[in-house]
Amino acid sequence: MAGSGRLCSVTPIWSWTKDAHRVTGAGRAVRLSPTEYRLLHYLLLNAERVVSRAQIVDRVWDYGFSGDAANVESFISFMRRKI
Repeated sequence: MAGSGRLCSVTPIWSWTKDAHRVTGAGRAVRLSPTEYRLLHYLLLNAERVVSRAQIVDRVWDYGFSGDAANVESFISFMRRKI
């Protein structure tokens, strides 16, 4: 993952900072949990592709993850509310 950058190809007004797990834009900073940050980053890297819930779980969550793919929808919902 990149340390920081701009989300130019998707939303040019937002930028992110990996170390702080924060996205900034529209005049405000939004703090994300580490998992929300990894999820957002993965989705942005794959903005031009269709990815399945299973692919997201494999790339975003740790190997010890005991939940199921339905958790992806919950995390996306949490992020939408924050952003």
